Amino acid sequence: MEKPNEKVFGMYAEYYDLLYKDKNYDAETDYVVSLLKKYMPEANSLADLGCGTGKHAVEFAKRGYKVTGVEMSESMLNIAKKNLSGAGIEEKNVKYICGDISKIDTGEKYDAALALFHVIGYLTSNALLLQGIRNISRHLNKGGLLIFDYWYGPAVLAQKPERRSKLLKGNGLALRRNAEPELKVNENIVEVNYNIEVKADTGEILLLDEKHSMRYFFLPEIKLLLEQCGFKVLLNKEWITGNELSEESWSGLCVAKFDPMNT
Repeated sequence: MEKPNEKVFGMYAEYYDLLYKDKNYDAETDYVVSLLKKYMPEANSLADLGCGTGKHAVEFAKRGYKVTGVEMSESMLNIAKKNLSGAGIEEKNVKYICGDISKIDTGEKYDAALALFHVIGYLTSNALLLQGIRNISRHLNKGGLLIFDYWYGPAVLAQKPERRSKLLKGNGLALRRNAEPELKVNENIVEVNYNIEVKADTGEILLLDEKHSMRYFFLPEIKLLLEQCGFKVLLNKEWITGNELSEESWSGLCVAKFDPMNT
């Protein structure tokens, strides 16, 4: 069975926060909290799946939630723990577990599971998607929510992934990342090949080549997938804006409610 590339994410952790230093975690957290308050106002415990370096987890904890972050990369989690130590949050309100979201058993159940920054898209095969969603359902209280963002298929096909280059500086590093995407239309996957050069102020240079395979989704597919795993879809809109999805909407947002009777 296919699985996300653990080696890639181990290397990725070294420069992840620099690469996404302009990402507005505060605004994204407010948006997700607004969804939680609308669809499950009593929610208190959250599972942050594929939590990366823990930036979202910290923001949710600041807003009063108890958060369990799950991440398969130990390197990412080491950075997450450092980020937490400087955030002024009681450590009892955030904990991190290393594991694969498609098979981990945390031994707990949560009011909501969050898979942000296209985490679900890394479950690229049908078998892995079903395994992952079913495993998430086992960690939810009855009536619990699954909230995730995803690449919206009609927009991916209409706009087509493009070559991109990004240059960033900070934390004693200069980073250049070139992205070369390959669209696999018969698999609903975009393979993004990254060529990365990282220069340290010390003169050290690190060259990396990485491949990230991302699945994109269509609404009937999402509905079928979630219903098979005991979920009822409550919302599919454009990420952050809340607009109706269209060929201009690269990122979609899904809210689904877990109901074992729905299987």
